[in-house]
Amino acid sequence: MTEGAAARLERQWPAATGPAGLVLLLMSPVAAAGHGPGTLAAWLCLGAYMVHQWEEHDGDRFRLYVNDKLGGGR
Repeated sequence: MTEGAAARLERQWPAATGPAGLVLLLMSPVAAAGHGPGTLAAWLCLGAYMVHQWEEHDGDRFRLYVNDKLGGGR
């Protein structure tokens, strides 16, 4: 039995956030054209946040760090 797309996405979501963030950052000037500085700022923040999610959660680094530092390794 194969794993469904939703289950795979739920399990592997950190792998998608890096590329998604880069795409959002690259699209920021085009998406915000004619909409003002607030829209540009929102697109830049979304892209930066997605890259941040990737670097923090890919490889389960966040959970491992929290468990090690706050949970005494448990």
